[in-house]
Amino acid sequence: MARSAGYKSVHEFSDLKNFEQQVGAILAEQGPVFTCLKIVSSGAQERDYSRLHGPHVRKAFRDALAAN
Repeated sequence: MARSAGYKSVHEFSDLKNFEQQVGAILAEQGPVFTCLKIVSSGAQERDYSRLHGPHVRKAFRDALAAN
């Protein structure tokens, strides 16, 4: 589909080591470039949303925005 859409270069990876070896050359290619990296879920993971969305995180974000 990517080729049909006009992408000059199309890559597909299902092996991370292969991708790691070739990503530098892919990024150096003349575009447009389409790359698909297939991933497999490692299963359910525990997420600590209180740490991600807690008030201290929001304050640190606001402070960082104000500093810039």
